[in-house]
Amino acid sequence: MHLIDHFDRGARISPDRPAFIFEGEAWTYTEARTENLKVANAMRAAGLRPGDKCAVIADNHPRAFNAMLGILRAGAIWIPVNAKNAVQAHVDLLALLACDYLFFTKAYEGLMERLTAELPSLRMAICLDDASPFGPSLADLVRDAATDPIELPDDPTATVVIAGTGGTTGKPKGVVMSNRTWDCFIANMLATLHFDHTTVYLAAAPMTHAAGAYAFPVLTQGGTLLFHRTIDPKLFISDIAKYRVTDTFLPPTATLAVLAQPSARTTDFSSLRHYISTGAPMAPERAREAIEVFGPVWTQLYGQTEALADMAVLQPHECFDADGRLIPERLETVGRATPFTRLAIMDEQGRLLPPGVKGEIVCRSDLVMSGYYQDPAATAEVSTFGWHHTGDVGTLDEAGFLRILDRTKDMIISGGLNVFPSEIEHWLMQHPAVHEAAVIGVPDDKWGEAVKAMVQLKPGVEVSEAELVAHCKEGLGSVKAPKSVEFVTAFPKSAVGKLLKKDLRAKFWADAGRQV
Repeated sequence: MHLIDHFDRGARISPDRPAFIFEGEAWTYTEARTENLKVANAMRAAGLRPGDKCAVIADNHPRAFNAMLGILRAGAIWIPVNAKNAVQAHVDLLALLACDYLFFTKAYEGLMERLTAELPSLRMAICLDDASPFGPSLADLVRDAATDPIELPDDPTATVVIAGTGGTTGKPKGVVMSNRTWDCFIANMLATLHFDHTTVYLAAAPMTHAAGAYAFPVLTQGGTLLFHRTIDPKLFISDIAKYRVTDTFLPPTATLAVLAQPSARTTDFSSLRHYISTGAPMAPERAREAIEVFGPVWTQLYGQTEALADMAVLQPHECFDADGRLIPERLETVGRATPFTRLAIMDEQGRLLPPGVKGEIVCRSDLVMSGYYQDPAATAEVSTFGWHHTGDVGTLDEAGFLRILDRTKDMIISGGLNVFPSEIEHWLMQHPAVHEAAVIGVPDDKWGEAVKAMVQLKPGVEVSEAELVAHCKEGLGSVKAPKSVEFVTAFPKSAVGKLLKKDLRAKFWADAGRQV
């Protein structure tokens, strides 16, 4: 199937049901399909050719999402762009991929002068919500557009999406994804989670990241997407009850903000089937808290841009034994390989390791990207020994449950020993005073690297550095215990809510001659 075929399948199942809901207004599948057909035909009439590259810079909104569907329907390639990224990040990614067409909203019109000046490949810009000096409005563009279907080649290897890597360790790379990649992703989701025409999926995180990917298995079943412009914890909570939301996704940092709301303890969440978490492993104590608040719907997914979103899944029922008791150690995992995915643990020589032995997590699946855009060297580097290399360190147990210990780049080598920050972070977050924690390695004359903890406390709670160090020594031993603790009021986060450890390390390593 072409990626747009999944939306059309949903339109056949639920022609008169809402495809999109936003701020109380609904768009049926028939209405949405008519509009994205107009976008596709108007873009073709404006000169778009199959394989051209198109981006959308906007907050979550049905009009922006439907424009993306129109891009796909026209046979073009979608470049997901998180509107909250810095303008330089936009320039870097769109220049790398030679973007041809750019949709934007008036809210981001201030970026357009620089983007149009620094993107020589750009042929046309379209404003989604109003007229603009930088290009026609979408309404004007599609006013007289046809609604004729556009036949697309039957090519499972055709590129439909090129997504940028996070760029937190340097310039972004373009991750090339085919129709087959998306088919595999959707098949994995439908094989492990329950979506049907009654699904109501709340999309609050940016639709240019995992939240948008998870929309497609909903659409192919004729379910409904409820859009939030951005993550608002109070609105998130109230709308789950108001719209009887069945499925949602938030990254771990946003989930912490939701759990901190008093209304989270009093709201009816009984409609939920899956509360999906991904982007980083959730501390087990916080996952347990989420289960207490939201019910037995906790769903952990493991994926990455290069291996689309669902290499492994921890399904809600796997968190409990036959008697309905929580299995705490399961919350330390991200579940088992999804049905159309092979996962293994590999050493540096390319040998697959037995259960329980630490090594790099590697993957074989149609989830894996076609390669990095015009970068065969980088593609080859992550494809050695015939497997995709995730850059994550972990273990698989006898039952196939995957534990992620850390990113290989985050691992601390202290006194010749490997120390995994996530283990220390999880232990710190078991302390009743700690809201969030991040552990990094800092230069040390004796140890090479010393373990340093950065801690954000819960409101109105105090604890000393010595108490937290003692807490870690008691649970983890002196080697893994932080040598120092720094208290912070907030952590640097990416536009999709990921903790930027690179930024935390930078000030400590600036004069040490080491890249972070």
